Amino acid sequence: MRSNSEITFCILSYNRPDYLKRCIDSCLLYAEDSKIIILDNSDDDSSIKKLQQEYSDSIDWYFSEETLGYAKNFLRAFDICKTQYLVALHDDDRIRKGFCEKQLNILKKSKNASAISCNGYFINNKNEKISALMTIKNNNNRLKTFASKDEYIKHKYSILGKCIPFSPMMFDLNKAMFLKDLILQRNEKFGAAIDAILITDLLSSSDVILNYDPLYECGDHIGQDSKVYDNYWETQFMTYLLNDNSVGYVARNAIMRFYMTDLLINWLKSVFNKELLIKFEIKKEILSIKAIPSVIFAILYRLVIKLKI
Repeated sequence: MRSNSEITFCILSYNRPDYLKRCIDSCLLYAEDSKIIILDNSDDDSSIKKLQQEYSDSIDWYFSEETLGYAKNFLRAFDICKTQYLVALHDDDRIRKGFCEKQLNILKKSKNASAISCNGYFINNKNEKISALMTIKNNNNRLKTFASKDEYIKHKYSILGKCIPFSPMMFDLNKAMFLKDLILQRNEKFGAAIDAILITDLLSSSDVILNYDPLYECGDHIGQDSKVYDNYWETQFMTYLLNDNSVGYVARNAIMRFYMTDLLINWLKSVFNKELLIKFEIKKEILSIKAIPSVIFAILYRLVIKLKI
């Protein structure tokens, strides 16, 4: 457990004491000897200060006189962290047993990696597992190293691709501290897609590792970031990548396939009943391959009925 003292957990909090308590408890249980810092991002800190009384002085609490927003709160983590390794955890997430030891060991062994993320489970408000974020691979093939933007783009926008989870990401600040100067600038231009653009920034000078071992749990609830995600910001990010001359041909094609699928989904929303399209929103991978013939048939059938051909 001694190596855990090299890690600082900065928990980014916003008026959610129940989730925050769950997150803190996981860090106290599975990150023994690590520094734990709460960064509250709200102008109303009364509920969080009540929670503060339940914990010892070993946890540092930082409050704000105004609502900072995610980017400024995330920036504070880089300013406050005094250890080499930083995890900026969302308050509705929690780590699992082995998170510190496994992630730190892998990151230390890599000469070129500046950060490592991991797979996890969605959990409900009863702390019950719902599903894995990504397919859990076998023990011999659980690590994927991204050495370039193109590799990440092909992963993110492939048919079965997934985002690299940003909340449980462990940063080696000897290699990743430069992000501090980019956070506010990236947030202004890319908003909710800030995590994706910061990953490409890391890949401009280092590797990023994804561990498919499920080492954290992500709260699934109303108001969750991924559920209120605005496609506008994703489009901004894709447009930026398509205008980046360093992005290769295969990666560009992956972006365009994803973009066309999104256009198709949005167009369908204007044609069909919204409730029927929930399955399309959830299963973009299926829509982009298996469902296209049936979707085209449905569109033509709808047109025939409307035009009375």
